[in-house]
Amino acid sequence: LKWLMDKFYSSIIIIIVILFQEDIRRMLSRMGKKTVFPTQEQVSSKQMLDEIARACAALSSKKIGALIIIERNILLTRYVDVGIIIDAKVSKELLLAIFHPTAPIHDGAIVIQQGRIAAAGCFLPLTRDEDVDPNFGTRHRAAIGISEETDAISVVVSEETSAISIAVDGIVVRKTDAKDLRKSLTQLLSAETVDAGDTVVGTVKKVSWLDRVLFRTKGD
Repeated sequence: LKWLMDKFYSSIIIIIVILFQEDIRRMLSRMGKKTVFPTQEQVSSKQMLDEIARACAALSSKKIGALIIIERNILLTRYVDVGIIIDAKVSKELLLAIFHPTAPIHDGAIVIQQGRIAAAGCFLPLTRDEDVDPNFGTRHRAAIGISEETDAISVVVSEETSAISIAVDGIVVRKTDAKDLRKSLTQLLSAETVDAGDTVVGTVKKVSWLDRVLFRTKGD
């Protein structure tokens, strides 16, 4: 009888792991939290956001696609490790060079850690939500996917529409211009709220209380 019970419990554990593997993986990922940025990095983040906003505006005007991931509390080291290590200061010129269509790593994502470009050409998990906007391509699906698994901020420039969007916690918000993008990034990094006028596009899941704070929309 004891042998049967042991086998039964072992089978139950395996079944639970299989059924909830995505939730378990997400939980383990969120356990890799780090400490809050030191003061000097908070100061330097202003220039970093300026460079990102300027680069996205330039990329948008030329209809060049881009995917920039900004690390927050949950470490993105495992995604950096599979990319091309850059370890360089964030600048408009470097971002434009990396995402230029002739660059060998332009299709991957850039990951920013500690205010620096840690790596480029990074491959990210795609969202598995079946309700995702069918018009979204691989970049947007990757932006949503990484934001579902971590607390990272995804910045996407569409090469088809030239639209600039950000994704956090599985929610995609379209930005009107570089100034709007920079404002939202600043607010997100400082845990403030985003203006109620933001346009939410391609929502892939029910808006949680946190999303309601960050991405308030009409009717909320």
